Amino acid sequence: MKSIRLGSQEWMSENLNVCHFRNGDPIQEFWETNGEIGKAAWTYYNNDPVNASQYGRLYNWHAITDSRGLAPIGWHIPDDSEWQALITLLGGAKEAGIKLKIPHFAHWQKDENVADEAGFNAVPAGMHLSDGEHGDIGVRAYFWTVTEASATEAWYWFLGIKSNEIKRFAAKKSYGFSIRCIRD
Repeated sequence: MKSIRLGSQEWMSENLNVCHFRNGDPIQEFWETNGEIGKAAWTYYNNDPVNASQYGRLYNWHAITDSRGLAPIGWHIPDDSEWQALITLLGGAKEAGIKLKIPHFAHWQKDENVADEAGFNAVPAGMHLSDGEHGDIGVRAYFWTVTEASATEAWYWFLGIKSNEIKRFAAKKSYGFSIRCIRD
């Protein structure tokens, strides 16, 4: 797997793309209602395996917090403070977004705010909602943290076209977002 050292952190420079937990157990492929009842699950964007090579898989929050371990050995899913440290290193939220997006990637839909000075290679993999809808491929990237915002929501970081900024929001744990791992 590809990675990049940014300050004192080492981040994967591609979205996670696994369908088994660290112990070898399969993760259930998507999920129309599984995410709502707290079961770990993943999907391809639009349920199309072709999307995995460019975008990785989309996981619900239950997959990233499952005790069997989603991240490969030696890696973990970052918490909100680890994302905050990365963003601070890259000049703060208003500047970090442009530094994280992969340049010359056709699916950013001709976004002029792409530089990838960091080597992070963020791609706009879109998302999966708990009702089965997919959206935002080519225009937005969503990255889970392991940090809860409430009993039903967790924090994620968001990149969109036409913006230098990276933003933090809370979403239902049943949604499917991309994951970037960080070295232990």
